[in-house]
Amino acid sequence: MKMKGLDRARELFGSFSFMQFSTLREFRLFEDEGDQGPVYSIEMTMVSQESAMNGMLALKFKDVRKVTLEDFTGVGDRITGFDIREISDRQWEGIAWEVFDYEEKQMHFFAREAEIIEARRT
Repeated sequence: MKMKGLDRARELFGSFSFMQFSTLREFRLFEDEGDQGPVYSIEMTMVSQESAMNGMLALKFKDVRKVTLEDFTGVGDRITGFDIREISDRQWEGIAWEVFDYEEKQMHFFAREAEIIEARRT
């Protein structure tokens, strides 16, 4: 399964890792419309501080579950081990994506859908 918007981001940035976008600029958890009623979604904006990358990604995760935030102060936090993994091969009902911080363990959650809703140079 491919993340929506990933091709558009690769056209702009070339090959990149989500770990390169390690500074949190916005984080929003909200109720959203799902196929069978309300679900929770997360929208977050991550910024790269690397001079070669110099950009931002706005991400949306729909139908999020098991959201964990630890030592999380919010906007401006550096999430140095930020990554997104496609896990649909595990065949967990309704879960296709895992979002996590593999270094500091500040953030972890699962989602049914993941999308890059905006990618731009800053």
